[in-house]
Amino acid sequence: MANRDAPRKLKRRPTLGLFLLCLMMALQGCGRFNRGPEGEGFLRKEYDTRVRFERSGGVAGMRTATVIDSKSLPQKEAQHLRNLIDESGFFGLPEEILGPRRPDEFIYTITVEIDGRQHTVRTTDTASPTQLKPLIEGLNEAARKGQGQP
Repeated sequence: MANRDAPRKLKRRPTLGLFLLCLMMALQGCGRFNRGPEGEGFLRKEYDTRVRFERSGGVAGMRTATVIDSKSLPQKEAQHLRNLIDESGFFGLPEEILGPRRPDEFIYTITVEIDGRQHTVRTTDTASPTQLKPLIEGLNEAARKGQGQP
């Protein structure tokens, strides 16, 4: 009886091996493609990004505006900008995210163009969603440094 069970233990399951091979191949490719606008798969290097950023209001009521084009940035900075846009879920955000107006609050208007698609979001310091704040901070920093075109 022990001899009958022995061959069964030695049998291999080709479907499990095939499944694991396919899984490994799929996971290996995941790092090469990243989400583009609307969740489409783009190679990061294949699409150019243009961002128009405007900040107005504040205590002095000053307006700051800049246009940042990924073509004019070093590759590392352009990649960082695209990551901030992707992580914010920018193309899924509503056009206006405004709450009750507070005195001396900044108002931000951000327009992103990627691969022929354009989306604009208008928000304030207090109303902006958490996932959008890193993008706003990065664009504020770029405007302070004079990156981009006025």
